[in-house]
Amino acid sequence: MSGALRLAVTLGVLLASGTGACAACPDNGASISVSRDDPEPAISSAPMAALRNQMQAAAQRTHGEHLGVTASRVEWRMELAARFLREPDGRVCAVADRVSIVLAHVEHAIRIAEEITPQGCLWREVLVHEQRHVAVNRTTLAQAELALRGAVTEWARRARARAVNAEAATGLLQVSLRHAVEPHLAAMRRARVEGHGRIDTAAEYDRLARICPGDQRRLPPLR
Repeated sequence: MSGALRLAVTLGVLLASGTGACAACPDNGASISVSRDDPEPAISSAPMAALRNQMQAAAQRTHGEHLGVTASRVEWRMELAARFLREPDGRVCAVADRVSIVLAHVEHAIRIAEEITPQGCLWREVLVHEQRHVAVNRTTLAQAELALRGAVTEWARRARARAVNAEAATGLLQVSLRHAVEPHLAAMRRARVEGHGRIDTAAEYDRLARICPGDQRRLPPLR
């Protein structure tokens, strides 16, 4: 998972009144938007050898020949706008004014072996199997969206950054926000691994190797 960052900086530096030594920061309070972009996965075909290579390249365990694969890639995009005040010592204090995060399924696709008769008995069984993987991906993405909304809201209540200028202060807010977000993305990745592991068992692969015997006989031999 990669983070595609877009940073929108609102440059509105205000001079703090007075010359006292107390710190001058804007009040915390930001507009928060956390959403997900999760279109229906595409369904296509690919040779069995290509599916096997795809799984091996992803270092995923295998129990036999692969009849289908579900590919998923999530990116997160962030926009951050900040408000500023200049402190008596000349430094700038920044707080978040607006935060927008989108969790996007930039790739989500089911690929079924082209050697299987389309729409046949085995094809339908493989599709149902892969749709279980899709359900794990979509459920964990929705859970991450909910967790991020709470985490970012809490972060915005307390996050402040001080630096020599507005750009540097906003950069510190950016780093702080990333630290608040990443544990929840890591939790999503762990939940996906666990969920897919509960589907891709030796028993399930054995079942897929025995059902629909007519379609099985038309498959090329294992290499």
